[in-house]
Amino acid sequence: MSDDDLCHRCRKISFRSLFQGSGYHFDYSRAETELGTLRRIWLEQSCHFCELVKYTFETHYGKNSVEEILRSNAAPTVHMYWGPLDEAHDGYERSTHDIPYYVDFGISNLSNEEFIRFRAEGLARTNRTRIDSNPQMVAFRDNDDGELNQTNLIHFGKTVEPDKIDWSTIKDWISSCSLKHLGNISATVDHNPQERDAQLKLRVMDVSQACVVTLPRGAQYIALSYVWGKDQALKLRKGNIASLSAAGCFKNGRFCPSRTIMDAIQVVQHLGYRYLWVDALCIVQDDSEDIQKNVERMCQIYSEALLTIVAAAGTDADYGLPGLSPECPRYPRQKRVTIRGFTMANRLYSNINFTYWNKRGWTYQERVLSPRFLAFTPSHITYQCDQGCSRDEQFHNGHDGARFTAIDIASELDFENNNIFDVYASAVSEYTKRSITNPMDKVKAFKGVLDLLQQPFKGPFFFGLPISIFDVGLLWIPVGRCRRGNKNFPSWSWAGWDGAVAYDYIETDTLMNLCECTISQCSIKTRETDIHLSYSSVPETDNIASIRDQNKWTRHFDNDTSEIYYRLSENENQSYRYPRPLSDLGQAASHLLSKEPTSILSIQGRVAKFRLTGQHSGASSIAPSCEKGHHGQCNLAILDKEDRVAGRVLVDAHAIPQLQNREHKFLALSRSTLSYNDEDVSWDEESKTFKSWVDSPIFNNDDIQRTAYEEYYRPFTNWIAEVSPETEGDYPISSELETKIDRSNIFRMDYDGPQENRGPFDARYFSNKVFWPILNVLLLSEEENGVMERCGIGQVHIDAFRGNDKDEDVLLG
Repeated sequence: MSDDDLCHRCRKISFRSLFQGSGYHFDYSRAETELGTLRRIWLEQSCHFCELVKYTFETHYGKNSVEEILRSNAAPTVHMYWGPLDEAHDGYERSTHDIPYYVDFGISNLSNEEFIRFRAEGLARTNRTRIDSNPQMVAFRDNDDGELNQTNLIHFGKTVEPDKIDWSTIKDWISSCSLKHLGNISATVDHNPQERDAQLKLRVMDVSQACVVTLPRGAQYIALSYVWGKDQALKLRKGNIASLSAAGCFKNGRFCPSRTIMDAIQVVQHLGYRYLWVDALCIVQDDSEDIQKNVERMCQIYSEALLTIVAAAGTDADYGLPGLSPECPRYPRQKRVTIRGFTMANRLYSNINFTYWNKRGWTYQERVLSPRFLAFTPSHITYQCDQGCSRDEQFHNGHDGARFTAIDIASELDFENNNIFDVYASAVSEYTKRSITNPMDKVKAFKGVLDLLQQPFKGPFFFGLPISIFDVGLLWIPVGRCRRGNKNFPSWSWAGWDGAVAYDYIETDTLMNLCECTISQCSIKTRETDIHLSYSSVPETDNIASIRDQNKWTRHFDNDTSEIYYRLSENENQSYRYPRPLSDLGQAASHLLSKEPTSILSIQGRVAKFRLTGQHSGASSIAPSCEKGHHGQCNLAILDKEDRVAGRVLVDAHAIPQLQNREHKFLALSRSTLSYNDEDVSWDEESKTFKSWVDSPIFNNDDIQRTAYEEYYRPFTNWIAEVSPETEGDYPISSELETKIDRSNIFRMDYDGPQENRGPFDARYFSNKVFWPILNVLLLSEEENGVMERCGIGQVHIDAFRGNDKDEDVLLG
């Protein structure tokens, strides 16, 4: 292609140098090239590069979305940016030779509202749940047969045929991965084929015989992860087991599985394997005992599969796997353009995180438990393994360690770098963002993950919470809209609520030392089986040696992060990082919990009454949506009898009309430090511990008032929430947010005025110098048949709680 095929702007571009550079962050992060307005590019008819840019925008955002912007009064400008194609490259080191770049296309001169609308339209047009990147291009190798080395620049772009899959390449990915990690079995999974054969008797589809069979002892199988969407026409039932077990039944038009399953059968055949596990045809769908047996072994099913096929395209089981048949074509297609002997193409979207498949609850555990997965996206195929292999059909294999997709931390259970509670909390946070069609499946769809975590937690889980760290497990926090859901699950468990949850407050992005800084203040046991889940206690900071000796635990302190963690000194298959020493509750507790007939907890603890209004907490964690005039989850101020802010509580906005201007009971669950690191006032640098509150200095009102604090921010003081119809969206408000306190002077170097006062309580009345000043509390509902429920979770200053509290027995359902 000659320069005659380029517009006057594109003739000035050095395309070969566009896709390469030193890889040094400061070289490429500040560089850009303006291509002109989006309108100019759209109207260009003779420039091949502009045509490629146009196609790249169309397939990324959707053609109609781009054209709607062009029809508006907006005049967006297109800019080109650069970055290393290899996600593993260290951007703060300049390479001794040029490395391959991608080219990224950004837009300027769009208002924030216009850009949001532009992306929202793009979501609707491209069937994604989120657009997380700009349109991109990649460069192709001059010679596809060129030998890969680290001294000569060889680009990674590779042709993806729209109607043909290169199965030899896919098989090479799997075989090279298997050879590379031969014998490297993940320590987090108990691979035991004999136990599987003895206990599970796994049914699979025999793709050679086209029927359902029992998996032969020691045989390998491939699993399928997909979404049902609607009910499937063909499922394994008691009445058709014999028919579906007859050789050749799936070749009979009478027994035709869903399209995605039929395509998965082809994949297994192309890869040279024989057995496929699919839930719809390998679990008897009208046999509750068979369903339960397989749900109990879901961890085993996916972790022991040789490979999991991920159907990452479409919204139901009849969509198919793109590229397997003409009925399910790949889109968008790769558009390749060669200019001055240099070939480039639009980069196909590879991120499966924002697909419909990744929104579903069941697919979370299928993803994290699978040691390898082969994902069929709408446009191409990707491959990943839990040992770090990453392959993409649109790229040639990179250098050892090169990655073309970013590591997705949310889809990993990272025991190496996190303590076990952090792993659990991350998994719960990610899982609860997803949707479940049948509310009764809320715990079932997560059970494979819980089964995997049971060994490191040294005990079972009760309605999704670890009984070995039950006091901390109760401290989950709603994120955004979170409403009481299925009453078959208790209110104290996240399983009983619809919405995403987490274990850290909004202003805290870490769970570090959460368990170390949380001490139970109540006795909790199961109502019928009398299993103790938590005891009231005091921190044991005076005798660290006793912690070391107890059950052979060793305590560690990370000087770089200030994290405290524990290990078992005895030899284990894997040395986990523990957030605190744990008791080994073992199989006896698991057996008793399985016999527990009720989810009601029997709690002996301290209860106090406080008042709630529409007033929000002045802490820095006030939700931005509340500030903008729409409530989802509200951080309400907890007020004592003198109308002082004693703490805060998170509640769903729709519950506020029933809660406001009344006193409510709060149950003290546990006591915590104000911060979880060495900046806390109770921190002892010499012993690297948080001193016990029994060593805390005693403060009176005169001591507190000697320190001047700014006035406490009290937003929505006069707001009266009105009862409104139940809606799915946020709760609208009519009142304006009060003017914030001017705090600009506080950040001046020479400032010597009142100190900042933006914590969970008003520091003018409740000292933040007290050791362990926070009580983690549950807002309790009114009693119904002697049982209360959790309505919200919050924090109250210990001095506000004392004197106002009393011992009480609570039945919490």
